[in-house]
Amino acid sequence: LRNDDGQYASPGSGELKVLDIGCQLEVSPGYVTSQGSEVSSGLAFWLDAYEHTYQLKSTDYGVNWGSPELIDYSPTTAIYGIAAAYKPNGDLALFFADQSSIYVKKYVGGEWQTKTSWDKTTGDLSGVAAIYDGDWNLFITGKDSNGNFKLWSLVYGDGGEVAAGTWSALKEFASASSDGNFEYHRAFMDKPDVYRCFFVEKFTGTEAYNRPFWSYSVPDTKFIDNLWHEPVPFNLS
Repeated sequence: LRNDDGQYASPGSGELKVLDIGCQLEVSPGYVTSQGSEVSSGLAFWLDAYEHTYQLKSTDYGVNWGSPELIDYSPTTAIYGIAAAYKPNGDLALFFADQSSIYVKKYVGGEWQTKTSWDKTTGDLSGVAAIYDGDWNLFITGKDSNGNFKLWSLVYGDGGEVAAGTWSALKEFASASSDGNFEYHRAFMDKPDVYRCFFVEKFTGTEAYNRPFWSYSVPDTKFIDNLWHEPVPFNLS
């Protein structure tokens, strides 16, 4: 269901539909998530140019959507990544990258909780993806405090491998020097079998390009182990 352009496909219909978010202007990246193919509920999130955080609800597999609901405010308007993931019990965590911080806002027992920030030190971030698998497992693109471009894995704990409400160490699995020509952006992740992560590599040298790459975790390892295959480009020729 995810599409940062505000579009979704109804399960099984094969028909592309468009989310109508009314008169909202200057919308930052958004995210659509569902509780699973056997559950009809879904949520869409986005942040606007006025530091508002909104949600839309659907209870019929995305056929119809309610009115936008204001759920919070972002610290700034410099939002370069947003992701959300349900737990099996219907609780949810919403993550967004605001400049050099990841924020999490949890939905627990039918109530939104106060957002909190991570405890890491980095440069500006450019993407965040999340799935739930005992904890909330995150894939992040951005810069470290020295301006080097990074791909990181991170766990926001829910009592699986990491204590609930705490963050694991930020673990690097790819890097590009700040004085080079490569950057990483636009993270996405899923787990159809093993963990599979996707990102955009931006090359700023001669014959510049933006090209999608992907990687996947080593089978029979845990996400927190941070064991990934070398990222490879999509074959777009």
